[in-house]
Amino acid sequence: MPRLSPMIAARCGRRPRAWLTSTALAALMAIGAAPACAQVPTKPAAHAEFAGFWADFRAAALANDAAGVASLTRFPFMTRGPLDRDPLKRHDAAAFGILLRQLLNQDPGLTREPQTMTDLIRRKETASAADVQGNRARVGQFIFEKIDGTWMFTQAYIEP
Repeated sequence: MPRLSPMIAARCGRRPRAWLTSTALAALMAIGAAPACAQVPTKPAAHAEFAGFWADFRAAALANDAAGVASLTRFPFMTRGPLDRDPLKRHDAAAFGILLRQLLNQDPGLTREPQTMTDLIRRKETASAADVQGNRARVGQFIFEKIDGTWMFTQAYIEP
């Protein structure tokens, strides 16, 4: 198991290291230091709004409607390699159709058997509350964000 800082370990229910006194820990908790182990709560309204967006996005993606997906996408659209430390790459609307085909044909790596993002989207008829964390949602390799009250397709992880 990876080692956590004493403050995070204590907030996640693990025993803090001796060098962090209980007084210091109490002070950190009093000022509201957010634990790294906590997830942003999902409000039912956010899930319901994303579920509606997901239905539109899913229909456009399964119909191979690049213009329809683009209308639900924020540009510049961002991609990065499979690791969070990989650099972000910006894409404009003009090249999005080609990029979208690549994104839909890649394997999200969620099952033992090879599958494509299109397969995952086809199987995922509705969005679940687990997909949404605050104003962000993730389905497979795709990231969605609620921007100015509207859900948008904003980023994807992509194989190099």
